[in-house]
Amino acid sequence: ATLISSWSIASFCGPVKRTAGAQPTTIAHGVLYVADTDNQRIRKIDLATQTVTTVAGNGQRAYGSSTPLAAPVETALNSPWALDHVEGKLFIAMAGDHQIWHFDPMKNTLESFAGSGEEGLRDGERLNAQFAQSSGLAYHEHNLYVADPESSSIRQINLDTGLVVTLIGKGLFNFGDRDGAASQAELQHPQGLAYLQGALYIADTFNNAIRKLDLGSLQVTTVTKKLAQPNGLAVLNDHTLLIADTYHDRVVTLDLTDGAVTSWPPKKITP
Repeated sequence: ATLISSWSIASFCGPVKRTAGAQPTTIAHGVLYVADTDNQRIRKIDLATQTVTTVAGNGQRAYGSSTPLAAPVETALNSPWALDHVEGKLFIAMAGDHQIWHFDPMKNTLESFAGSGEEGLRDGERLNAQFAQSSGLAYHEHNLYVADPESSSIRQINLDTGLVVTLIGKGLFNFGDRDGAASQAELQHPQGLAYLQGALYIADTFNNAIRKLDLGSLQVTTVTKKLAQPNGLAVLNDHTLLIADTYHDRVVTLDLTDGAVTSWPPKKITP
């Protein structure tokens, strides 16, 4: 069934069938949160009532560096690109500000969580660290993982210590196409992440590939290159990823047991 009716720049609240489309989403407790990138808003879709409300963003883009205000819906955003719901709170990859933001639906508060706002590749304390067009997010066991396209890197933010470390990547605008140890591996403009069974799966967008980072061995391997600028990733089940195969204008599944790439949803079988 279609929830979002169009991909126009127009922005609405109200019934789902009237609402314009957007970027990657996250779901929690019957609510779908949407990073409405072009409209500079974070939207909430109640799946029971099928209504849409804006929870953050005033529809204006904050060029340069945006600053959270007391009221989230009055704050200008700068290209919110991806979301992840963690323990009742929403993390936002604010690509235009090279930062990670944090929205608390219960308290209705919005704040910058990680990143100085300067583009770069610098580890350390979360507010002093540098990110580079932060885009993809994934979470597992107190760690938030970030795909940073402009440095072709994968970052890890420990939510307990507040420390940021680089798992893959060597510097701003440094890219390549190499498997092996994470310290030597190279990606090119990764934009999507998903965690599954001890590994991060990476949409290595400009290499047209899905890569796997084993978080135990810190080894990187290529899973498939049968794609065209893959972007968003989601876990469908314990052995299948759902992928936005952007330049093929399709959504596909990737079977991790045999590497098969299949259009999704599957065609209806006629008896």
